[in-house]
Amino acid sequence: MGLTIIAFNGGHFDSKTIREVLSLGPTYVVMKFFQSVLDILMMYGAYSTTRRLAVLRIFLRFVCFTIASIFICFLYVKALEEKSKPNAESILFKVYVIILGIYAGIQFFLSLLMRIPACHRLTNQCDHWPLVRFVKWMHQEHYYVGRGMYERTTDYIKGSGYSFGWIEICAATTDLLVSFSTLMGDKINETPKGLSSKLVRQWYTRDNEYMLLWILILGAKFSFAYFLQIKPLVKPTKVIVGLDTIQYSWHDFVSKQNHNAFTVASLWAPVFAIYLLDIHVFYTVISAVWGFLLGARDRLGEIRSLDAVHKLFERYPTAFMDTLHIPLSNRTSLQSSGQVLEKNKVDAARFAPFWNEIVKNLREEDYITNLEMELLLMPRNSGNLPLVQWPLFLLASKIFLAKDIALESRDSQEELWDRISRDDYMKYAVEECYYTIKLILTAILDDEGKMWVERIYDDIRGSIVKRSMHVDFQLNKLSLVIQKVTALMGVLVCINSFQF
Repeated sequence: MGLTIIAFNGGHFDSKTIREVLSLGPTYVVMKFFQSVLDILMMYGAYSTTRRLAVLRIFLRFVCFTIASIFICFLYVKALEEKSKPNAESILFKVYVIILGIYAGIQFFLSLLMRIPACHRLTNQCDHWPLVRFVKWMHQEHYYVGRGMYERTTDYIKGSGYSFGWIEICAATTDLLVSFSTLMGDKINETPKGLSSKLVRQWYTRDNEYMLLWILILGAKFSFAYFLQIKPLVKPTKVIVGLDTIQYSWHDFVSKQNHNAFTVASLWAPVFAIYLLDIHVFYTVISAVWGFLLGARDRLGEIRSLDAVHKLFERYPTAFMDTLHIPLSNRTSLQSSGQVLEKNKVDAARFAPFWNEIVKNLREEDYITNLEMELLLMPRNSGNLPLVQWPLFLLASKIFLAKDIALESRDSQEELWDRISRDDYMKYAVEECYYTIKLILTAILDDEGKMWVERIYDDIRGSIVKRSMHVDFQLNKLSLVIQKVTALMGVLVCINSFQF
């Protein structure tokens, strides 16, 4: 509606344009009057089963908006008539502006009290005052389902962005309908007009992505409507309205002495129809682009294959702690002190129960087998191993691949380890086997056996330091070592299952 006013005034914001934009007041109260009438009509047949207070509230709102619409419209018309007189002081117009400002301020204040959670809690403390209870009751009915579910004001603004967007769309559409219905009068500036979409900008917040989406949609819609729909038709409309010599063959009873109303309506009808429907087009296009940008920012759809799961799984614990878990003081201190391994262990220890619960639910729903569940489960990472333990499906067959590389390699120790480290999970598997085998052997052997284990590992560490691993050890015997360790693990598993 405001775009139409601005377009017909040549895009100038002078006193005449502002005076016409102030017709928002009569338009608003008339719309509220029609809403109260519709409330009465829609309740027909349900009065006998409706609470008396609810029926009384409907009729009181009807009476209030009837009086307000008559008074404000009368005051606005009289103010325009006084403004058109020569040497007029526009006292009525000033009174109209003051009353309109007071009315808008009261409505805005009540909206804050009724809708913003912080203000709403404040009004709840004043319910013992009869006036407060009456105002709240007149403004909105008491709803008990879902009351107080918005914990923060920003949550409410974000959740109510969608409804506010549609409220303003309906308001602007109704305003434009009223504008077109009265456009054929003698004076365009007597047409009730207003810019209802201003309310959208009042609820904008920088952190509110959903509200920003609706601002983009409505901004694109109104820009399209102004520059490509309304503005190009202003001049043809004025020309058609000014023609007095057109002879019609069958609708002369409509257009004769009425500024060619039917012709203007035919000219604007497609524009009006597009105006009503293009919101769906803009919502579809902008929401698709918006969703693409949000998905690209959140890297949505990046994991599309098992290879992607293998590649990105080690980032899951950190992403889980950064986005889903509450901040931990020890994790922050580890990160600030540069203890990367300890921080990764903390992340993995917090992430493991979450991941394991998902895997167990998949097994309960029979999506995976017991073997697949064992491969997917992640160790708790609560032990003393100086590394992060990953699920078996990431490390499976990595030891055998590392053994084959060691058997085939004729390179130095650094080159051999570099080839193994090219695959992160192969490196993790080798390190975990190295530390885990020592932990298991020291746990099951007596003191003399523990001494032998410590001596062997001291020799291994010494060879690693001297970089003579391929000289001090016969790497072609790795297959036999793996075979013996596998047999030992099988015996331990059997003993454990027999005991439990």
